[in-house]
Amino acid sequence: MKTSFYNKSGQLSNYGFSCGYVEKKENKETRFTKQMYKEHNCFHVKVSKDGFKAHIWETFDSNELTKARKFYNSIKI
Repeated sequence: MKTSFYNKSGQLSNYGFSCGYVEKKENKETRFTKQMYKEHNCFHVKVSKDGFKAHIWETFDSNELTKARKFYNSIKI
């Protein structure tokens, strides 16, 4: 069985998220961080400033990776 942590476009695959990998982007100027990860069989998309209180935190069911990824990509930090 061959599994891959990343898909063809370079984003994490469902398998990669299930293994605990986190997709994360930071903006040093605005000090905002956005991240997407999988926990307890749900995808979490979170935006925070300086690592403190989340400004945006949305969850998606485990079968909604495409929706979670679209939402994650739509957030401009």
